[in-house]
Amino acid sequence: MRGDDVDRLIGESLYRDAGLAALLPTDPAQARLKVVATLKFLGSLAERDFNPVRLKSITRLHHSLGVRERSLLELFSGKFVLLCEQVCGRYFAADEHAVWQQVFARTLAAMNQCLDELDSEADNDSGEDDFLQQLGGRAVIDAVHRRLYDRLFDDAWIGQFFYGKSKTALVRKQTEFTLHYFGALADYTSEPPQRLHMHMYIDEEMFDIRHDYLKRSIEEEGVQESLKLLWLDFDESFRPSITKAGVETCVMRCPGQMPIVPRKPQDYSPL
Repeated sequence: MRGDDVDRLIGESLYRDAGLAALLPTDPAQARLKVVATLKFLGSLAERDFNPVRLKSITRLHHSLGVRERSLLELFSGKFVLLCEQVCGRYFAADEHAVWQQVFARTLAAMNQCLDELDSEADNDSGEDDFLQQLGGRAVIDAVHRRLYDRLFDDAWIGQFFYGKSKTALVRKQTEFTLHYFGALADYTSEPPQRLHMHMYIDEEMFDIRHDYLKRSIEEEGVQESLKLLWLDFDESFRPSITKAGVETCVMRCPGQMPIVPRKPQDYSPL
């Protein structure tokens, strides 16, 4: 779907529906970023094997950020495809409506199941605590993130994002967000990752490299396999909202800002 079609979808339909508008940022640029990420994610579900584990990671992420109303999920799944068809019908073949509705139905079922589990964990006051206890607590998360950012800062390509940045501060923020996601930190005041990275050109290859660095960092700290997979699913859930198809899809945070586009060295290879 082209950028101007996304803008029409937001302006002519989503913002005019009170229920759906409540799910979007009030800033049009940030709303555009969210809608594009949603379309990318749903498209990946339609094109590849349905992955309920990844959906649970995304549900847990939204839950940690305060989006917990099942009625909003049902409203979104009931209206979004219809509005896409009305505004951008040329992208939908005659037989695709049923496919998209099936994707939404399975998505909603998986997300509701995850919400049930989160509610149960809250009632028992044990789910996230058990996870962190098995993991080894904040010390292990900090150690993983120190290893991760050592690699990211030293990477000749990805490291360009971090010129002038404090590694210590980034490790702390990443740890706090991870703790918040797993329910061990109630007060998280930083912006979610999709907003922090919206002006950065991050493609699929960059994301894959960073994801591999995280995997290796987790393994080097001796995290057990089941917890490693849960952590990596959490990380993978950000792919649709952070990666971009081109520099033109970056969203600037303020007037006059330029996108950050690292130049890939000719002889580049990951660490």
